[in-house]
Amino acid sequence: MPEIFELNGMSIKMLYRDHDDPHVHIYRHDIELAVVQLDGTLRNGNLEPDKLKVLRTWMKMKHEELMVCWLKASKGLKPGRIKI
Repeated sequence: MPEIFELNGMSIKMLYRDHDDPHVHIYRHDIELAVVQLDGTLRNGNLEPDKLKVLRTWMKMKHEELMVCWLKASKGLKPGRIKI
């Protein structure tokens, strides 16, 4: 599962040909913490409220880039990395 960005110690990843609505998987130290839809909805898992707030703010700022990554990954292509 390729990492598309690292934010405050959280590794943000996307699976190739993943299911359902656009979303990211959030990891820390190789442990999956949560799955968050690109609209910021926490689908499952656990994130501290402050981390979730930072993630949601970042996702709003990077929404277009996240959608490009999602479209690539959904076709089995490398999603690439999001730049700062």
